[in-house]
Amino acid sequence: MRPEIVLTISHAQEPVRDHSVDSNRFTIGRSSDNDLAIDDPSLSRRHALIECFDGQAQLSDCGSENGTFLNGGAVTRPTVLRDGDVISIGSDYHLTVHVINAAGVDARANQTRKNDDSPPSLVAAQGAPKIVAAAVSVIIIAAALIIVASRSHEPGSTKTKPNAADQVDKPDGSGSGGSSGAVLEQGRDNTGRAVAISDSQVESAAVQVMRRISTDESKYTFQTTALNEIRLKVEEYRASPGLAGVLQALADRGSDMTKQARREGIPPAIVLYTGLAETDGGRTGRDPIAASQKALPDLLWLNVTFGTKLADESLIIVAAYKLGTGTKKSHPLLAKLQQAPLGDRNIWYLRQRGLLQTEAYDFVIKFLALGVLAQNPGLFGVPAAAPAF
Repeated sequence: MRPEIVLTISHAQEPVRDHSVDSNRFTIGRSSDNDLAIDDPSLSRRHALIECFDGQAQLSDCGSENGTFLNGGAVTRPTVLRDGDVISIGSDYHLTVHVINAAGVDARANQTRKNDDSPPSLVAAQGAPKIVAAAVSVIIIAAALIIVASRSHEPGSTKTKPNAADQVDKPDGSGSGGSSGAVLEQGRDNTGRAVAISDSQVESAAVQVMRRISTDESKYTFQTTALNEIRLKVEEYRASPGLAGVLQALADRGSDMTKQARREGIPPAIVLYTGLAETDGGRTGRDPIAASQKALPDLLWLNVTFGTKLADESLIIVAAYKLGTGTKKSHPLLAKLQQAPLGDRNIWYLRQRGLLQTEAYDFVIKFLALGVLAQNPGLFGVPAAAPAF
């Protein structure tokens, strides 16, 4: 479910105005084709992106020249937006984030009582009983917790400390295990060993990969068999000693490749994840940035042939890349796709019908598994930063 978000836009030379974030991929920039277009020469054509999924919104910089800032800090990777955050871009434009709660109430209503006609003293008096009642409730709950904690240490108690796998259960690392900022703590136990990962973690990250490689805003549904194959490959790669190095290389040096891909009109994630797949998770010793740069011309060619509007089209590009660019008039996969019903023109159908070579299919699974790991390496026990696209 997409969260309801309103941006309050302020600038010294313009009147304050509100703008709703009304799509799952909400773009901000100088060009008129953005969801929020701001005519400011210090902004890039496509400057920043707000992506909504799993009930959250994330802010990313689109490789802009002058940067995107959140609460005064530069945005270098996808960052979750909270109510009250301030996005700063261009020549002193400030976009204050307001999150509308599930009841349809603007969170700003909890911060002020502008429309209340009651005298301030009366408002305070009316709120006093509620404050007292809340304080009493807190004391009662605290006392109950102390009693439960003391009993858990009595002889014969069966209560045990939750293990690391129970503590980390969200794709963004925000489960009960604590802060998502501690890379090693997210996906490792207190002995430093990688903890087990859940099917939901893999699926959620894989869905996010599909959003990043296309302009398709619908939530992608994976077949169970495909998810199992992706999960097995994730488990294999996260144990690879070279994986942290290639992921960190993308995080440290991927911004120029990101900018180039955007200028060429192709999602940067397709290019960079293809570069990752070419390194085989760090096993080949290849530089992922160099591999991405080398792959870019072929991917651009295939983008013209197949497109990236739909997520399935993007995966077809990845499979086709492994098979070669084909001729100027066609590609071998086009004829095979035409044999499939309109609703089944995807790599999964081609694989089931024996119409897609094993090497191409395996490359797609590598691509997806490494994309999953790149969303949040620490969640999977990999000591590297998440690349920002």
